[in-house]
Amino acid sequence: MPAEVAPVELQAVEAPDAGSASLCGQPPPDEYVLLYDRTHQAMSRGVCWSVDWFDQFFASPDALLDEPATTLVRLIGAHRWQDDGDIGDEVRVRASVNLPNLSNRLSLTFRNDDDPDDDFATTADTRPEQVGDNEDNTFRAALNWAARQRERDSIDLEVGIRSEFKTFTRARYRLRLPLPGDKWDFRFTETVYWIDGTGLGTESRFEFGRPLTTRTALRLTTEAEHNEDMQERELGWDLSQAAVLFLRLNSRTALQYSVSAQGFSDPSTNVDVWRTSLRYRRNFFRRWLFFEIEPFVFWPRIDDYSEVNGVVLRLETQFGVYEPLN
Repeated sequence: MPAEVAPVELQAVEAPDAGSASLCGQPPPDEYVLLYDRTHQAMSRGVCWSVDWFDQFFASPDALLDEPATTLVRLIGAHRWQDDGDIGDEVRVRASVNLPNLSNRLSLTFRNDDDPDDDFATTADTRPEQVGDNEDNTFRAALNWAARQRERDSIDLEVGIRSEFKTFTRARYRLRLPLPGDKWDFRFTETVYWIDGTGLGTESRFEFGRPLTTRTALRLTTEAEHNEDMQERELGWDLSQAAVLFLRLNSRTALQYSVSAQGFSDPSTNVDVWRTSLRYRRNFFRRWLFFEIEPFVFWPRIDDYSEVNGVVLRLETQFGVYEPLN
């Protein structure tokens, strides 16, 4: 017969937010749980947080926006080489400065390029074949307000100015839920924007993530974007699908393997480019220095899906307030 489990004294487990329900194994507020339930909850929280570690280590924009009170400047130099003779170089500046107002919900962001597609890009959306393609002498500056920051969902608003003194505004809603079984984590992001020169647009993102072990995690991402500029060019929707496998080698080193496809829905639904890459990122010498090596292969439809091989080298320096790696 199975051994009986002796009852233990009931103890309350403190929830991080009294107004939120269970997330990543955290019990609802004021709920009493048994010892083995608390053990399961601790393991569930550790599983979810292992996925979050990769977002922080690879400097995902989502992870940075989760901390609106953080002041951080990232200086990223990159060089791209391809076997078809195409090369590219770039130096990117990403700055987020906390403004001590309204309970630290205001931040000022600045970047030295004008690529709207990179604003809320995921860690999977590196698009290494585009490194060095951005125009020089461009910039974006914006004021971001974290209107709501909860454990399950958040809302942030952004207004700013681009190159040639064009303006833009964005509103973004994010929802994060654990799926039944405490193995998969679901994230939904909806962004509505107006950009001078592009018009009104919307972008939807669906993400499913789960840890495979304590050092590996899987994320599946589906994105769909549509705006007035695409409509005028009769492109329909910009659709993309990506699968990413993360591997944590140690507290200072990680790998990201990704496979993705991207294309427009009109005039016919075709994949415009297939791509795959292996991104190696390491923190070295100081905790504010990182280097990356990202070999990649992509198959563009415009060239009848002929294979193009390449590699991107990156060196990143961080200034400001950042979390120590552990």
